[in-house]
Amino acid sequence: MFSSIVTDGSTAMSSTKAGVIDSAEREERIRQRAYRLWEESGRPEGAAQDHWERAAQDLDREDAELTCAGAAGEKPGVKTGPTPASEKPPSDRT
Repeated sequence: MFSSIVTDGSTAMSSTKAGVIDSAEREERIRQRAYRLWEESGRPEGAAQDHWERAAQDLDREDAELTCAGAAGEKPGVKTGPTPASEKPPSDRT
């Protein structure tokens, strides 16, 4: 199955290649974030490039933070796995 993705007037053919789809998804995320920034700043004329660049930088930073957190979604400083007996709270049994 082939899909066609249009960006900047060109057409890219892909059989769902990750690079093309990731690029299209990234562009859509930037577009949505830039639009939100534009609305939040009062919809000024002539600031599209500034909003686009800020949106791209914000998303790049967020993606980098997610990557640093780990593939499984671990958060820095949060322990996973079984709790050692020395760290378990005392039981109510006496």
